[in-house]
Amino acid sequence: MKQKSLYSYVIIIMLVIRETQMQVFDDYAFQQFIDDMVIELRNDYPTQTAEMPEKDLRKMIEDGTNRAEIYDVTMVSDVQRFLGCMLLLGQNFDTEDQTVWAGKILRDKDMSGTLKMDEIDDQLNFRSVEKV
Repeated sequence: MKQKSLYSYVIIIMLVIRETQMQVFDDYAFQQFIDDMVIELRNDYPTQTAEMPEKDLRKMIEDGTNRAEIYDVTMVSDVQRFLGCMLLLGQNFDTEDQTVWAGKILRDKDMSGTLKMDEIDDQLNFRSVEKV
């Protein structure tokens, strides 16, 4: 049996990341995500975000991201679509009576987060064509 050298153990010890260090990294990454979403949402939804102070938009992004996670909507592009729905349909679109159809889709345990958001997009397109 080949023995590991002392050097190997030193490298392994150096690569151990403490939980607190990982939390700092997670916090930084989440803040970067929020920064990116502020830009994306202002570009994609200029009318809905025009009067919204940045502080309020950041809070909506944080709250919306946490709510999306409840429905297993975790991919960045899917979370962005979830946030877009919040701007288009109302911040509580997942629980409102007027958008009960969206809440039903989001609560479907047999669908992935991406499929849920695809179905919501399809419904939004269908419903907007219906109104024309």
